Amino acid sequence: MGSVTVGDRSSFTGIMIVTPRHTAPNLDDTWRGFKDLPLVFATAMMCGFIEQTCIEALYRALVVMDELWKRVLKKAECCVTPRFSSAC
Repeated sequence: MGSVTVGDRSSFTGIMIVTPRHTAPNLDDTWRGFKDLPLVFATAMMCGFIEQTCIEALYRALVVMDELWKRVLKKAECCVTPRFSSAC
């Protein structure tokens, strides 16, 4: 099973080009106050970029965990199935 340990390293080769749609004033029309903000990289976009780099770094372990959870849920599903069912 894949695991994640302290100090693991990964590299994220994706490139993000900040365009006007990633800046605070252009983020969302719902929030009128955003229009008055300076043309800077929006915090929400920065958080999304950081999240994506974490997903990329942990992807192998997440895939293994996903498969493990599928097996665990399948077993749990069988536990609540009546004995006479052919599901298990």
